[in-house]
Amino acid sequence: MKTQGNGFTLIEVLISAAILTTILASFAYLTKTGVASISTNKEYLKALNMAQSKMEEIRATQFDQIKNGSGVMVRNVSSDLLEIKIISPWREDKPPIELITLRSKY
Repeated sequence: MKTQGNGFTLIEVLISAAILTTILASFAYLTKTGVASISTNKEYLKALNMAQSKMEEIRATQFDQIKNGSGVMVRNVSSDLLEIKIISPWREDKPPIELITLRSKY
């Protein structure tokens, strides 16, 4: 656009402000989404670590002592084989973390 001096016209300033506002709003949305994602991942990793810790605790337990308990489901596959499922809830709106393994008597 033609100007009569060394400045910008009102239209140029308004368009520039609109573009800048759009860019800043996009960055704000991305920042908000990133922070929410980090928080969710932190909760997930905490529940996963708890499940892995419980699995290691069961691994150290003698075969005959492994029983159903808090977050632990044990199923006899055969007389010398157990299926062990660890369930670790982490959010009400998400399915729980489930770790499943087989444990042999031998």
